[in-house]
Amino acid sequence: MAYRIDQSVSNICSPIEVLLEGRHLQFENGTEMANTEFDKYYLISKITAKADHIVIELEENKRVNDISWIGEEAVSLF
Repeated sequence: MAYRIDQSVSNICSPIEVLLEGRHLQFENGTEMANTEFDKYYLISKITAKADHIVIELEENKRVNDISWIGEEAVSLF
């Protein structure tokens, strides 16, 4: 299954460096990052600015399947 990062990153016009599980990924802008598919569901954990680019740290979402929706109310299963 392929996942995409939060699409709000597409508003970033600067180059982006992504820190992901010990790897460094480079993107020309937020649109390129938003269109990239990842093999896991990642959340943005930290955003910082360097001299000429944005640094985004991603972390895997560990809570993907621990909420069940009953009616309109979220109920945690754990």
